[in-house]
Amino acid sequence: RKIFLLLKFLPSSVKHLVLGPSAVKGAALSRLCLFLKEAAASLPSFASPSASPSATSASFSSSSASEEGGKKKGKGEGICLKALRFADDSVGPSEAPRVFSALPPSVESLSLEGNRLGPGVEALLGRGVNALVGPGVDALAGWLKSGKASRLLCLNLSRCNIGEEDLQALAGAFRKAGGMKIERLLLQAERREQSQCVGLWMRVTTTQLLHREALPNLRELCLAGCRLGPQFIKGFASQVRAGQLCALEILNLQGADLGMARGDLARDEAVAHEFAGALKASFLPALKDLNLGGVGKIDDVWGVLMTSLVNEGERPPLQRVALPPLWLTSRTADVARLLGECRLPPIRGDHTVEVRLKSAAAAAALLGALRESSQPPPWTSLSLTIGVGRS
Repeated sequence: RKIFLLLKFLPSSVKHLVLGPSAVKGAALSRLCLFLKEAAASLPSFASPSASPSATSASFSSSSASEEGGKKKGKGEGICLKALRFADDSVGPSEAPRVFSALPPSVESLSLEGNRLGPGVEALLGRGVNALVGPGVDALAGWLKSGKASRLLCLNLSRCNIGEEDLQALAGAFRKAGGMKIERLLLQAERREQSQCVGLWMRVTTTQLLHREALPNLRELCLAGCRLGPQFIKGFASQVRAGQLCALEILNLQGADLGMARGDLARDEAVAHEFAGALKASFLPALKDLNLGGVGKIDDVWGVLMTSLVNEGERPPLQRVALPPLWLTSRTADVARLLGECRLPPIRGDHTVEVRLKSAAAAAALLGALRESSQPPPWTSLSLTIGVGRS
């Protein structure tokens, strides 16, 4: 009651709310939905034409005093919520349908990070990973399709335990809405060591989310920690080459599994060339920030990625890059030389470039190029390990 008494007197200048479990679960759910619906009704451009001032006033009477002459604002009146964040474990399968149906259409940023909207551990174990759409995701998709999310610019679904079919359902909702305004889509997966089962480390193979007809204005895509693998990488590269992500400015794959070092050399080489070939200014003309930190290692197969990144004439206009560890052998001495020539885009200031030289040829190529380069190193921190055996 105290929380909603406070919400009742919020000034109209409040645009951003963070709601925890005590404001969402149990007896609080009905009060929250009433507050959100009243906030929506107070928006002149979205209020129902049939709603009269007397009807609106009646809905407040059980919990607030009536206002004289309708001039003083009632509960929620005048509040234009633009950003809503639900703290971890606030919205579950039972709360999601009621909460999402009550969201005001003024919302531009919705963060559900840390709320399990997927099918749950029991369903995953009983039906198989990604076997069905979670009830929370289904309710969210319904809100997206309803047209009430027309102002949404940022959707944060990180650590929400969503799976492959959940993503397909969301992609369908985006398309049915006629192409949304969403500019930031955050899908960071649960960390493996924190997951209750392997299935919660989100596996992504579908690239339907990347179609321009679904998200034509996408500027930031975060798939950090996700299991992507060859199928997604090939689909991603195909979408990029088709011009589906020409507005993308930030791509965050921190800690994602790109399918590196799986033992199938021919497949790994094909995947590496697909991904590296997509990193061109002609396909990604707006890409400024690329985070590949912790995705595996750049070895003999993935050296082609480095070749793409040092190509100043063709690479995207990158301003910040984070790299995987670089394992350089005699086969990739030319990659070591490219690194030493300092032609990479600027490395993120909080990122340490890890280089392991596995041969004397790679060590000589890197150190020689560093000594001769007239360019300052693009990194602020370099961790260099040289292990070339007795030679």
